[in-house]
Amino acid sequence: MMRQILYPCTRLTILLNQLMEETNQNLISSFYVMLFISQTSYLPQEKEHQFCSDVTNFFFKKALREQENEELQRFCIDKGLQMLYNPELIKLASTWVLERKITIDGQDLKVNLTEDQKYAIIVKVWASQQFSQEQKDTLMAKAMEGDESDKGKKAK
Repeated sequence: MMRQILYPCTRLTILLNQLMEETNQNLISSFYVMLFISQTSYLPQEKEHQFCSDVTNFFFKKALREQENEELQRFCIDKGLQMLYNPELIKLASTWVLERKITIDGQDLKVNLTEDQKYAIIVKVWASQQFSQEQKDTLMAKAMEGDESDKGKKAK
């Protein structure tokens, strides 16, 4: 039974390219749920890293493509961050916190990180062994600069 589900599950990322043109956020969200369930329930551990990288890359590229739709850009960044496990992509996202702007493939997005997205990136950085303690502290200090929110106070 698992083999019957595993093969189609690994092919889901191929379907992502067909969604690049799609602007219906409900359809994209439904597909994301399917991807998330696949990742958490059906994928073998050795395939999970590449799967999450493919999904994150798709959502970041989709955000870049949607220059006229800020709501969809923010949605795509949010979904991409939820499957962010690749160290290179975590490093990219950490630069967004440090520079206070989202840049993908050398192009700036119109939207900025929400507080929740900023804290999601910080959690990923702190969980990663790819960053030194100094890098983590620098990121935290920059993220907390002028932040008087409850989350900011708790994180400090």
